[in-house]
Amino acid sequence: MYMIDRFLCILNITGERDDEYYDIGVVRTQLDERIVFDENLVGTELLPIAVLFAGDFVCLDYRGSRDNPSVCVVITVK
Repeated sequence: MYMIDRFLCILNITGERDDEYYDIGVVRTQLDERIVFDENLVGTELLPIAVLFAGDFVCLDYRGSRDNPSVCVVITVK
């Protein structure tokens, strides 16, 4: 069972807010090596949308379908 700690949002990054860590773009950049499978692909295959209680992420998975993504959990190794 997973518990969502926080949904990610799209923020205008200014460096002045404490919650900028929870921006989709910031998290995607931090997870880049783990969620990019084809370096020649333009776009995103896994898009993080929420942080789980243990620090893992809920993502939309576009690898199977660009129009109908599935939902998956990306587990971060600690």
